[in-house]
Amino acid sequence: MGVLYYNHSREGKPLIYLLLGYNMYIFEAKYQNMDNGNERTATIKLHDDRPEDEMYMAAMRHALQMKESFECLCAVEFIAC
Repeated sequence: MGVLYYNHSREGKPLIYLLLGYNMYIFEAKYQNMDNGNERTATIKLHDDRPEDEMYMAAMRHALQMKESFECLCAVEFIAC
């Protein structure tokens, strides 16, 4: 059985995925701008059938890749599975 997943691209266009046998893990990455102290939150959605511990590591890697040079990664929080 597949899972239908709906999301928006960066351009605002809808994206639809049919996921067959994969789990979806949702994480939240929190960043702080080191210049002005502003905070931002980014959502990380991972679809895979890897073990849970590998999904957590993948989320951390993804959060670090999304970090801007003037930001500090404050936390990566698990939201849902």
